[in-house]
Amino acid sequence: MIFWGHLEGVERDAARYRYTEEREDGAPDPDAGILVVPTDDWTACRVEGRDDMPTGAVRVARKVARERAETGEWPARAAWFSC
Repeated sequence: MIFWGHLEGVERDAARYRYTEEREDGAPDPDAGILVVPTDDWTACRVEGRDDMPTGAVRVARKVARERAETGEWPARAAWFSC
């Protein structure tokens, strides 16, 4: 499965990514939610409108946070692939 995050905006305390996950039929589901990645603690990430925290969203948040730590900038997009 593939999971994506596309930068929607940056606020003082967090970045917001349009979270997309691959459905079981292989098509992307672009309405999976908005992934909010806090500036100071990516592990506190959440997907707006969902009670659960998808593993794919956590992986995307970690990848986004690592790139931000390396470059100082929020990446425009990030993807994570799982077999």
